[in-house]
Amino acid sequence: MKKLILSIVYSLFIAFNDEIEIVWNELTDRKNLKILNNYLEELENEYIIYKIFPEENSENKLGYILGNSEPYEDYSVSKIIIEKGFTRRDHSIVKWDLFSQRIIKDLENDINFLKEDLIKHYEDPKKLELRYFDLSIKYHSLYRFLFENHDAEGLKPIKVKLDKLRQQLNKLEY
Repeated sequence: MKKLILSIVYSLFIAFNDEIEIVWNELTDRKNLKILNNYLEELENEYIIYKIFPEENSENKLGYILGNSEPYEDYSVSKIIIEKGFTRRDHSIVKWDLFSQRIIKDLENDINFLKEDLIKHYEDPKKLELRYFDLSIKYHSLYRFLFENHDAEGLKPIKVKLDKLRQQLNKLEY
């Protein structure tokens, strides 16, 4: 089912929620939108797709863009997209500055929460290490995505913060 979603997003560059729902309903027997939303959330949490808010695109709709994933094409998805009159969009639809600022800010907030928990010893050092590892993966994923699509310069301060966190984590006793 995740590959179906990836194919929809890949085929349209930005797939808006209503388009995803239409293709989903045409191609699955799972008409339950809760299942679809769970898959979307999982893909987003894995940095395979990124959510695009209405103010971050020129069509002012909520949608998704393919993150760090190999393109996945499915003939049945392409057929439905053509039948429904949906068309592939180009990069210019994204308001890249707004979009990148938000996703960088989200990562920065997560780093700040980890830093606070590290300073105040709110969690076991091993859990802090795992959280750092997750943030590091998110950083690298985001860097690759922005480098390929827009500009990754906004991530330089994030790298500095991650390096400082790494140094602090190295000082912890397990």
